[in-house]
Amino acid sequence: GALTDTARGRLTLLKNTRDGVYSDMLTGDKYQDEETFAGRGTLAIDLSDKLYLELRGDYNNDGGTGYISRRGGYTQDYIDAGVALPTDDYDIALNYKPKTDVEVWGVSSTLTWEGGDFTIKSITSYRESDFDQKIDADATEFTVFNINFLEKSESFTQEFQFSNTVPDDLEWITGLFYLNEEGSGGIDLLFENQAIEITEENVTEAYAAFGQMTYKVSDRFRATFGLRYSYESKDYGFTTDINGDQVDAGTPDDNWSAWTPRFALDYDLS
Repeated sequence: GALTDTARGRLTLLKNTRDGVYSDMLTGDKYQDEETFAGRGTLAIDLSDKLYLELRGDYNNDGGTGYISRRGGYTQDYIDAGVALPTDDYDIALNYKPKTDVEVWGVSSTLTWEGGDFTIKSITSYRESDFDQKIDADATEFTVFNINFLEKSESFTQEFQFSNTVPDDLEWITGLFYLNEEGSGGIDLLFENQAIEITEENVTEAYAAFGQMTYKVSDRFRATFGLRYSYESKDYGFTTDINGDQVDAGTPDDNWSAWTPRFALDYDLS
């Protein structure tokens, strides 16, 4: 809604909670609960009669124990070891408390200058995400197989667009694009007498230049031609440790480039 004569805004918030549905037979803990909080906001400002700014932001957090592992049955060796056997569909016994925590947020802006003949637009964005999960993979109160999973990423993009404001027979747009993304994470495979830890890092950079024009041949017939040049590079690194000793590692990297044309004919039947 309107905030002033030159500013408009919108804000949406969401909160959701849910109790756990599975009960730990040994501790009484509840599993598969959920707690979510999310929000999204937009602010649009008329800086002048030709210059406009739009700011956007969003946030989302999902927490709780998440979806748990469930066994379809128990082999004789588990029964002989005295595993806790469920008495109904919602009984479970775990030695490794599950967890799922996902946090994602981002901000972006669009700055537009609209002249009589040309329009210039700048689109900027930044996003972060974090993912943290713990799983009792054997789904028993014994230490047999547990998993930790972590992932984090950050990305920044910038795009500039230059186009004609009021197309007549020829509509065109050209621009530049840039992306930088950094990600890291890993997985821990935890057994009774062995721990395998795999960590990863990745950096991606991408550049692009593009242009496209559409010519109005008639009221029903249009011809479009576009061309894009893209370049992307990736730097990747990983390590693998077993019980604290490194057994493998690497830092591969590569890059790609391509020219991508586009040609289209459009005809309106009616």
